[in-house]
Amino acid sequence: MLEFLSHLPDLSQRIGDKAEPPTFSMKSIKAFLDILGRPQDRLKTVHVAGTNGKGSVIAFCAAVLQEQGYKVGTFTSPHTNGFLQGIRINNQKISVSKADALLPSFMEALKTIPEITLFEAQTALALIYFEQEQVDVAFIETGLGGSFDATNVVNPIVSVITSIDLEHQAVLGETLSEIAEHKAGIIKADTPLVLAVQPKEAREVIYKRAEELGVSISELGVSLQVERSSLDLRGQELSLTHGKYSNDLFIASLGHFQIENAALAYAALNFLVEEGFEINPEAFSSGFGSASWPGRFELIDGKRRYILDAAHTSDAAAQLGRSLRELFPTENVVAILGLSSDKNPEKLVQPLANIVDHLVITRSSHPRAAEPLQLREIINNLGLDSTITQDLSKAIEIAESKGQEDQTILVFGSVFLVEEIREILLPQQA
Repeated sequence: MLEFLSHLPDLSQRIGDKAEPPTFSMKSIKAFLDILGRPQDRLKTVHVAGTNGKGSVIAFCAAVLQEQGYKVGTFTSPHTNGFLQGIRINNQKISVSKADALLPSFMEALKTIPEITLFEAQTALALIYFEQEQVDVAFIETGLGGSFDATNVVNPIVSVITSIDLEHQAVLGETLSEIAEHKAGIIKADTPLVLAVQPKEAREVIYKRAEELGVSISELGVSLQVERSSLDLRGQELSLTHGKYSNDLFIASLGHFQIENAALAYAALNFLVEEGFEINPEAFSSGFGSASWPGRFELIDGKRRYILDAAHTSDAAAQLGRSLRELFPTENVVAILGLSSDKNPEKLVQPLANIVDHLVITRSSHPRAAEPLQLREIINNLGLDSTITQDLSKAIEIAESKGQEDQTILVFGSVFLVEEIREILLPQQA
């Protein structure tokens, strides 16, 4: 299966190409799944779209349901370390042997639908695997947008839209309204929607779509409420209310934005309860307390303290800055940055300019990674002291040589950069 997947076109490598951006359609994935027996029709799913926080919402939900004893499928992206990395059941990646067992049917389907893409094949693989393994529920993260995303073949129990920001503008549109139009494409008739706090123009688009389909919305700050009562390096204590449901829960996840993600997950789980899933208070408590999503304000405390955060939009960077100041009110950081070529480095770095003492600019191995020299030229006017290197191990070495020995090192920007540096810092977990 790995050989098969490696020869399929990967449209993600062209997302930032403004001259010739890729186009997306549901035609191929629907036809491909028709040949493979429409596994999506026999799955209970939760569909999650948005710009920031999708993986964290899924991690909270999955952890709670696993604590309750359910068999939980998760399909997430992007990942740099393997074609199968994002396809998991109870946090265990699909084995190569189980993926290989599905290869003959994929090869047969390819004869009829030869234009299938890598992400479409990965989506099909996840859905078939989840069906064959008879998961109790599958959490499906969109790859890009929503309307024409391959994952939009599912008919979920509940849909979730996390916070929306400017991203992938060559494909999704230049404005928040246009991007929200794509994200709102996952909304299905008679399927409740859980909604994060949104910019006004994005919120209007989503509400219009929901009203057209007669969909009820549980919106954070309206029918869904959350307050934080305490914060330290161990985690955060939250009080959550959603309709008739209320809980005080501890999350080990750090970062101010995880308050919102936990609330969205809490509401989604309540809708599963309404659909007959049993979740006892102990599962809520244990699941929220143990849930983690690597690379999202992840604290790695060893010889040096690292914080890894895949903040790749200006809003995410602002949230990152707020979280750093909440935990380390008087401390500045040394930072390692790498971005994909379609990002705006100046807008991303600006919210952190007063927190960073030295910036090490580097790049991941992904084809869309921006060249460090180009990044430094763009952000030079922010006045940051910086170093550039193409080598990630060297970037770590430079960062550790700067500042004080007890100074925090921040790794931020591209999810690909964060994953690759995480593998260097924690090789046993790669």
